[in-house]
Amino acid sequence: MSVFLGAIKKGNLSDKQLTAKIYDYIVAVTIKQGKLLPPEILYGDGSRFNFNSKLFILVYEKIKDLTKNI
Repeated sequence: MSVFLGAIKKGNLSDKQLTAKIYDYIVAVTIKQGKLLPPEILYGDGSRFNFNSKLFILVYEKIKDLTKNI
C-alpha cells in the first residue's frame, strides 16, 4: 500500500483515502474473480471513486505491474 501512497505527491488526506479505497476494491475483486479484470469493468461509472479516473488508472497500473510477477 505504501507504494501507492508514495505515488501521490503531497496529496491531501482525501486523496490518500481514495487511493486506499481504490486499492482495496481492485484487490478484493481480483481475489474473488481469480484474475485482474479490465479497468473499464472495475471503474464502472466512476461514482464509487469520485470520478477520479487518473488516480484509478495509476493504482490499477501499479497493481497490474505487481501481479505480472506472480
